[in-house]
Amino acid sequence: MQAKEEHISKFQTKADSTGLSKIEPFIRDRDWIRPEMSNNYRERIIQSNPVYAAMIYSMDENIGKVLNEVELLGLNDKTVIFFTSDNGGLSTSEGSPACNAPLRGGKGWLYEGCIRVPLIIKYPGKGKPRTMIKTPVSSIDLFPTILDICGIKYTDEKIDGVSLLSLFEKDEMPVRPLFWHYPHYSNQGVEPGSAIRLGKYKLIDNFEKERVELYDLENDISEKNDISSLYPEKTE
Repeated sequence: MQAKEEHISKFQTKADSTGLSKIEPFIRDRDWIRPEMSNNYRERIIQSNPVYAAMIYSMDENIGKVLNEVELLGLNDKTVIFFTSDNGGLSTSEGSPACNAPLRGGKGWLYEGCIRVPLIIKYPGKGKPRTMIKTPVSSIDLFPTILDICGIKYTDEKIDGVSLLSLFEKDEMPVRPLFWHYPHYSNQGVEPGSAIRLGKYKLIDNFEKERVELYDLENDISEKNDISSLYPEKTE
């Protein structure tokens, strides 16, 4: 957690002026926090950390520098830009600097607060600018997408992901399962588990508790309502 002092001051002033500084940002009344866990384990419920905001601001500035240089070099029309993230913000330990609301959880978890991350693609001449694509995709799809962009031939059976180029024309592709595997403990309070998403449904399998949770992401983006007992056949 490091940032420029002038940026930290800017966002501290903003937090003070909007009243965010007066709101308690953390909570420990969560079912995942066990009594033996130290106070290091706490969940941030509002985004009010000025250092974190300053870091995002600097990242934005530096992405701007890269894009400006691409333009100065006259490469805008033949450069594809991908912007994404490895996971959602850290919200449950080590200072809990980030809040991912309305998504549940954060870095290290199998809830949407960790695995639903930004993906922005700037592809000159393809698709309509500022279009929001709703089809779920995964980082494993970037490799075949880039191969297609470059006109490099490949065979599908040797690649895990699928090319996303068709989504630039129409927000639709065959429904497929997406998987996440996290088979170990972590310093975010997480227990070993896996998750699978198919269409609007997502199932989480907790290996430690031998418990499964099923969520309808279309109607419950915050994953508040475990519907596994209501849909036993789909859960199975």
